[in-house]
Amino acid sequence: MSRLDLLPISLLAISSNADNVAVGMAYGVRGIRVPFKSNLLIALVTSAGTGASMLLGKWVGHTMQPRWARLLGGVIILAIGVSVVLRSLCTGRKRKMPQLQSQSGGLSPHRFFKQLNFVLANPLTIDQDQSGQIDIMECWLLALALVLNNLTNGLAAGMIGLSVTVTTIGVSVCSLITLWTGITAGHRYGRRWFGDFAGVASGLLLVVIGTYELAI
Repeated sequence: MSRLDLLPISLLAISSNADNVAVGMAYGVRGIRVPFKSNLLIALVTSAGTGASMLLGKWVGHTMQPRWARLLGGVIILAIGVSVVLRSLCTGRKRKMPQLQSQSGGLSPHRFFKQLNFVLANPLTIDQDQSGQIDIMECWLLALALVLNNLTNGLAAGMIGLSVTVTTIGVSVCSLITLWTGITAGHRYGRRWFGDFAGVASGLLLVVIGTYELAI
């Protein structure tokens, strides 16, 4: 049975979209617009990926005792949070802005995921036509890159029994808000420092969720 536990659901929705703030600020600083249609598409893709991974997590959880499923899910979330914090602290100072490379020789699964990671680290490369706006066709790759980070979170959230419907809606709404907030903050204040802090904040929220699940 799904748990309507608003604390971990809220924290998970915020944590899953922390990268949106960093991406939005990168766009805001450069004056790049993300129309509502593109923002909505990113939110829908992000929530769909989260929902699908949560359903898989629920299926995995049903194969074991509920208590063990919840403990395992909590441990996974806690471990992800710690790894995100450590990775952000280690790589936050190494930001580059190379160009998005075309894959004329075909795109293997390995190269595709490498491309998604590249896009997430260098969101400005999405604006390939240098129009100053991220249109529908350009934002697909960004949406997939953002949802990639949510899959493991969704899997663990499904294992601990959180409501798929409420969590998916929360992730979608937070996606819309966080990307818009990042763009606005970047445009008005021109600060880039939060881009490095976003990863740490996301990881810390996951640590709180994992600890909460193990404690109750």
